[in-house]
Amino acid sequence: MVVILVQVKQLKFKLQILLNLGLVKRLKML
Repeated sequence: MVVILVQVKQLKFKLQILLNLGLVKRLKML
């Protein structure tokens, strides 16, 4: 169970980074 929780946290962290990078690219394009 603990391992699964850690993996989920890592996935959420990666998704947040990808979203932040996407927002930065959009702002630069505008």
